[in-house]
Amino acid sequence: MNKTLQLENQLLNEIRSNKYPPGKLIPSRNSLAKKFGCSRTTVERAIANLTRNGYLEARKGSGTFVRSSSGLSVPIQTVWLVEVGDLVDSWTSSSRIMNRPLDIKMEVMRIQYKDIAAKFDRLARPGNAVIWVVPDVSYIFTMNLLRERGVPQLLINRHYEGFDCVYTDSKASLREGLAWLMGESKNQLALVTLPVSEHTPYYIDRLLAFYPLCFELGAKIRSEHLIELEGNPLETASEAANILFGTPHAPKGIFLTDYRFALPLIVIARSMKIEPGRDFKILAFDFNPDLEHVPGIGMMIQNYTRFGMEAVRWLERLNSEEQKYPFRVPVKTVFYTACQKEN
Repeated sequence: MNKTLQLENQLLNEIRSNKYPPGKLIPSRNSLAKKFGCSRTTVERAIANLTRNGYLEARKGSGTFVRSSSGLSVPIQTVWLVEVGDLVDSWTSSSRIMNRPLDIKMEVMRIQYKDIAAKFDRLARPGNAVIWVVPDVSYIFTMNLLRERGVPQLLINRHYEGFDCVYTDSKASLREGLAWLMGESKNQLALVTLPVSEHTPYYIDRLLAFYPLCFELGAKIRSEHLIELEGNPLETASEAANILFGTPHAPKGIFLTDYRFALPLIVIARSMKIEPGRDFKILAFDFNPDLEHVPGIGMMIQNYTRFGMEAVRWLERLNSEEQKYPFRVPVKTVFYTACQKEN
């Protein structure tokens, strides 16, 4: 960290600790240089940055004072899009979500989560907003640090308490899907899922939606058909197929919390002379283009384009003249996903 940025952080800490409360005259440049053991030039640069970012204000003939709003009136000038690297595929990348230019005058910066530690002080400055693209639970510590610094944050397709978010409503999505999966005969259902982990918190939403809806819709589920498998779905699908199709009580409807199970299950079923659409149906979260025209497959497609639209609206509201910064926008948009009809 360079000396100017280091001094900025030291002065910010003293402002936030109320050593220099709003309206307080800060010490002279020479006094600060002596106190922090740096040059007057470094002090001048640090004060200029803090003034530009809204923490300090210069009063002609009087000196430099802590602003009464402590920098909270600074409009958003830069939005950082945080991606999680290899854990995010092209389907959920920020390029797909923010697939059109922002209609507001902001600089857009993309950053990988692994690089945040080295650039945290840049993200935490006034005038920044952060949009997290499908963040893991493990990132909440960093989110809280940014929140303490007054940085507005929006979570894309995750919802953690205390943060603005845009996410898929699993229950609303599943209601239509399960009704389609069960059909009029109320066929028995099965569940195939991966374990919930810090990388897959959305499985919790899907499971918490699945069980109450099954009860509400009168679905029948045998205990052996509640299947949780660890590992790559491509490698564990054979185990699921043996449980699902290897007994006389094979379920007619299968719900997958992860679409990656679908294709290998269908391949294995067909090798056993069992056909999707004729012998069973599958309902899967998310979209696999390889299954687009397969009979008996329902895919609930999450609307990432809509996520991007809502993110832009959130940014526009942050800079609205009607609101004071920081302003927590209650973003909780519901996206209804539709099952594809059988061909």
